[in-house]
Amino acid sequence: MINQTLGHYRIVAQLGSGGMGVVYRARDLRLDRDVALKVLPPGTLSDEATRKQFRKEALALAKLNHPNIETVHEFDTQDNVDFLVMELIEGTTLADRLRNGPLPEKDVLAFGAQLAAGLEEAHEHGVVHRDLKPGNIFVTPKGLVKVLDFGLARFQQREKAPDLTASLTAVLPLAGTLPYMAPEQLHGEPADERSDIYAAGTVLYEMATGVRPFRDELSTRLADSILHQPPPPPCAVNPRVSAPLQAIILKCLDKEPESRYQSAKELEVDLRRVARDSTSTRVAISSSGNVALVARPPSNRRLSIVAALVGFLALAAIASWWAFSPQGPRTAHAAQTTVAVLPFQNLGAGADADYLRFALADQIATTLSYASALAVRPSTMTQKYAERDVDVQVAGRALRVANIVTGHFLQQGGHIQMSLELIDVEGNRVLWRDTVDARADDRIGLEAQLAARVRQGVATRLGAASTGSAAGRTQPKNPQAYDLYLHAIALPHDPVPNKQAISLLEQSVALDSGYAPAWSALGSRYNYDAQYSTGGDEAFRRTEADLGRALALDTDLVDAATGLASSHLENGKMNAAYEEAKAAVTRRPDSAIAHFTLSYVLRYASLLDESVRECDLAFALDPTDYRLRSCAFAFIYLNRPGRAMEFVRLDSGSEWSNRAGGMIPMEQGKIDEAMAYFQKIPADSWLSPQLIIACMMHRPADEIDRLTQEWQAALASVRDGEYIYNTTADLVFCGKRMEALHNLHRAIDHNFCAIQAGDTDPRYASLRSMPEFAAFRDAATECRKKFLVQRDAQIH
Repeated sequence: MINQTLGHYRIVAQLGSGGMGVVYRARDLRLDRDVALKVLPPGTLSDEATRKQFRKEALALAKLNHPNIETVHEFDTQDNVDFLVMELIEGTTLADRLRNGPLPEKDVLAFGAQLAAGLEEAHEHGVVHRDLKPGNIFVTPKGLVKVLDFGLARFQQREKAPDLTASLTAVLPLAGTLPYMAPEQLHGEPADERSDIYAAGTVLYEMATGVRPFRDELSTRLADSILHQPPPPPCAVNPRVSAPLQAIILKCLDKEPESRYQSAKELEVDLRRVARDSTSTRVAISSSGNVALVARPPSNRRLSIVAALVGFLALAAIASWWAFSPQGPRTAHAAQTTVAVLPFQNLGAGADADYLRFALADQIATTLSYASALAVRPSTMTQKYAERDVDVQVAGRALRVANIVTGHFLQQGGHIQMSLELIDVEGNRVLWRDTVDARADDRIGLEAQLAARVRQGVATRLGAASTGSAAGRTQPKNPQAYDLYLHAIALPHDPVPNKQAISLLEQSVALDSGYAPAWSALGSRYNYDAQYSTGGDEAFRRTEADLGRALALDTDLVDAATGLASSHLENGKMNAAYEEAKAAVTRRPDSAIAHFTLSYVLRYASLLDESVRECDLAFALDPTDYRLRSCAFAFIYLNRPGRAMEFVRLDSGSEWSNRAGGMIPMEQGKIDEAMAYFQKIPADSWLSPQLIIACMMHRPADEIDRLTQEWQAALASVRDGEYIYNTTADLVFCGKRMEALHNLHRAIDHNFCAIQAGDTDPRYASLRSMPEFAAFRDAATECRKKFLVQRDAQIH
């Protein structure tokens, strides 16, 4: 078409082509200026009604006058050729810039703020883009962003169904380009302003990291990821991404439209604030979801805690990690590499060395736990694999890990020799092996050799950072104390052997009070004694004291930190729990369990939006760890059953998963489906839902009354506020509304704020019309307010 004339525009040169047609440079013969002229593909406007609608849209676009939006001059038709005349922009597309990798953060913030400003202008005039992507964004040589093709994607010609193996930038029958489409668009729902914000988040992600958040090659898998998987945190892809920018990006990419920015203006404000306060070390997310930044100089451990993300996206604390870690920053990965250490085999005849089978495996797991990017299964999960002929692949799949460390040892003649192997579970191949020799009476020397070999061999082979902090952690100094410690950690977690372990560890720390893992093990054992045996309040007190002692000696003990946070929470110290959990995430942003623990505390405070974000981060780091399972509750409270079920499936088949799994269809009114879950739980289990089953089966009233009384009596001694809250839903289903209200107050008394019962949790909808419910709502609100006031005081 070069040198042809359409209307009063003479076509000079072709500039490009795409799904919406061919773009030419043209000369406006009336106004003596160059313009961009887009010729739509034949048949795009196949009938007069479509052409009329397109003209209406073009007119709306022509009314947009904003520096960050390409100006539309007119739409016309000549000789059955439909064309759109627009402002000619000199520069390059953002897609072209991204071919060289991620952009500097100052450019990401500047371009992103301009992009948001353009979207805000369009949205205020009722125009939704529907197909925002780097190819539709131009950047001029002076750094001015121009957004192209507003609202035109839905007119694109689609003569056949898309090839699901085709390019990921192929446009689907829905309006949009798949990698940039919001989940609701894939569900076939109409795109609105929040769909554009999701696409803007994808563009921001790509600018910050150089890649899209979801990169599956097959379109069906890509769509599934967009619908169901959390995006890898940007700083896990590019560690230079700051905490505040990551917080903004992930808020844009929330699966639920109502959890994203509700306007492009909000997004623009936060991006400009981050650009202005780029030296800030702390991010807080307000209750409205806006990012607030406050600069605060670090000075000690408590201030390092303050530098964490307050209640949101703590994985992004990598940005402040450099300031607080003597070893420098740790680099996180999109997902941690999973590994488990199985009990070793004793090839000798002497049973007196059998304790080393478990103890040395536990020590290796501890060494690996210091390595960034590794998710290490705790020894409590691996002890059952002590059989001599254990199938490594079966064990690995059951533990949901990609790698197994296993081996054997032989103690004889005053020496001990250990052989270690690292095995790729799915490939069933040895990735690394080594042998360690030491004197049989030198357990400390053996541990030092093992730690060095594991750091240099296993961690490095799995692509994790060689753990400098592990090398500098507290070391055992007293041989007798260390041997007592090894004997203790080899004992199983059952009431009687647990008390034996406590006795051994008390002796150990008395002989060597400077060895942090011994204090951590002692605190953990006391916690078990308090929770599952006869330890009582004194055991809870010792739990907190001993775990605190361990952390004072070695702040990198993640299990001690998360254990202390959980103990604080279960003993009514919600703000102390938050402080410890936040500190754990700050120190170890690569730890899924640290993020999970923070989500757990936030769930108790009824800060559910913050809680689910931490759950999503934990899941992104380790989507196979069953310990993340109770994140399901936060999604249940928010009435997001699909995401809740993903966490329930982490522990599929257990009594817990059947109890939680039944809650999800129950809140949806799917009684038969809920019953199928509940009936799998043994009647004598502490999780047994006999009351709810009786009500579902419409058993006689006297039987239901008897079960209610029995259930209430059993619940009287429970101190877990969340357990009280969730099981109270059974009473609501059974019509016992006054009893349910009483129990909801008990949940608050046990520091579970439970505001969602009055807002989003559908199981409690029938209570909200009761006059007595107002008092509960006030108490729940006060519970959360008390937490927030103290949290703000800790920050400032």
